[in-house]
Amino acid sequence: MVAAGIGAALGAAWVDPVAGLVVALVILRLLVRSARSITRRLLDAVDPELVDSTESVIAAVPGVLNVTDVKLRWHGHQLHVSAAIAVDPNLTVAEGHQTAHDVEHALHDAYSFPVVTVVHVDPLGVFGAHDATADHHP
Repeated sequence: MVAAGIGAALGAAWVDPVAGLVVALVILRLLVRSARSITRRLLDAVDPELVDSTESVIAAVPGVLNVTDVKLRWHGHQLHVSAAIAVDPNLTVAEGHQTAHDVEHALHDAYSFPVVTVVHVDPLGVFGAHDATADHHP
């Protein structure tokens, strides 16, 4: 804007339209970046780094032997996390339940935004544990 004023004062009338085009391009670039970000959020997109970070947080919880089926989606400013963890098949129901709560607590501590979690606990190495519902999944 200052360059346009100086150019006009010196008789270079072409500087003002060029400065206007530069400003328009900057605004257009900002608009495209914002629209892309908003569209991703509307379509529940989550950054791959956040998925990797979430898997790492879950895997680091004591008692978690494997992490599978991690799904993340934004719901407003809340991150909804759904994950399946494998634990020692000899744990009691209460111990497996506590491990799931430990995962939830670790995710709350890991992020500065609200996290809503659903943790499914599987017994590690027990084949056929999901046979009863296998015909409902592709």
